[in-house]
Amino acid sequence: MISSSKLQEKIIECLSDEQNHSVQEIKNYLAQNGVDGYTEGQFAGSMNTMQRNGTIRKIDRGVYSIRKRSEDMRKCFVIHSQRSLAR
Repeated sequence: MISSSKLQEKIIECLSDEQNHSVQEIKNYLAQNGVDGYTEGQFAGSMNTMQRNGTIRKIDRGVYSIRKRSEDMRKCFVIHSQRSLAR
């Protein structure tokens, strides 16, 4: 049986083309790359974990894509005062 971390690594590899992929396309990719021996529960758990931690995002029912790094970037607004601190 494949480990969940290795399964997640291969799923990310499949999604790394930044295109939307259905669950069936992801499973086909896994099969073509010799990844087998995982359960449906392990696959679903891996997908849920990666969605929860922000690695992938759900586009539609059964359709996923990788989350681009630019989507994760936080914005910060800074106000700088020119007022002198000397009294």
